[in-house]
This record gives sequence, structure tokens and C-alpha cells, in this order.
Amino acid sequence: MLVDEQRGRFTSLEGNLENIGKSYVDDHFDVLSKWFDESESI
Repeated sequence: MLVDEQRGRFTSLEGNLENIGKSYVDDHFDVLSKWFDESESI
């Protein structure tokens, strides 16, 4: 039972790290898109 609890925590941590990575990448591309749009409007 203790092993299952630890595995669940580890799985949750992995899921959270994946989400953090995705949001960082999404934010990065949002900034790039904004810069690109601004450069086209000049």
C-alpha cells in the first residue's frame, strides 16, 4: 500500500512537470507570435 501511494505521488509530480513545461513553451510561442504580428504591422 505504501508503494502504491508513492507511485501515485510520483505520477502526479510527473504530470505537473509536464504541464509546467507545456505552459512555458506555450508562453514562449505566444511572445514570438506577438512580436511577429507587431513586426508585420510596422
